[in-house]
Formats: sequence, structure tokens, C-alpha cells
Amino acid sequence: MNIFKILANGGGSISETNVSSFLGYLLDPSEDHALGYEFIKRFLACFIAEDEFSDKEFYSADYQIFYEQAFKEEGKSANIVDLVIVSYTTDLGVGKRRLVHNFIRNTKNINRIYLIENEQGIADSKSTA
Repeated sequence: MNIFKILANGGGSISETNVSSFLGYLLDPSEDHALGYEFIKRFLACFIAEDEFSDKEFYSADYQIFYEQAFKEEGKSANIVDLVIVSYTTDLGVGKRRLVHNFIRNTKNINRIYLIENEQGIADSKSTA
């Protein structure tokens, strides 16, 4: 079943931006879809070897989803990436003074960054009888 093909039926259309927005919504554990971390965990499991990413590392991180972000290699023009998932933890430091200081500074430790390029393309299937 292709949910995007179904949504486009009846003269509607689905753009790359629509698909990215929908996917980003499902990937964000803080959204109101009631899936929590389940969708993002299963999605990322498709790309990461099980022994490279522990449950402890996964669940101890926070995740932020960004849309349409520009990345540029040195000496090249910028490329737009459809979805960026940043896995991070907030460094609260040690000791009471560090907790408040780092909380205010919002110091983050980046664990992983995932770049997702969404290429739209629903193939038309034609049969000859």
C-alpha cells in the first residue's frame, strides 16, 4: 500500500514537500501522533546496524527534525536536504552551578545527524491486455 498514491487519487496531487512534511511529522517523537519514539526507531533501524546503535543511546537522546536545510561542501554550491534529523543530548554538567549554567546556555552534545533526501516519483503502471 502506498499512502501517498492513495492521497493523490481523485485529481489531487502530492508534492515532495507534502511527503517530507508527513514523514517529518511521523519521525518527530514529540508530535501528537501517539507513536512516541516507535516510528523514528524503526525508520532509523533500516539504516543503522543493530550493534552500532543501542537502545540506551537511542532513548537517552532527544531528536529535532528540520526541513529544507542547506548544506555546502567547501568550494561547491549549496544543496538543499529535505529532512535533517539531529540526535542530541543536553549537557547539564556536574554540580549544582553547572546544571543551571548549562541549562540556561542550552548546551547540546550532537550524537548523530541524519540527512534524508526525499525524491518524489510515483511510477505509473500500465498494463496491456
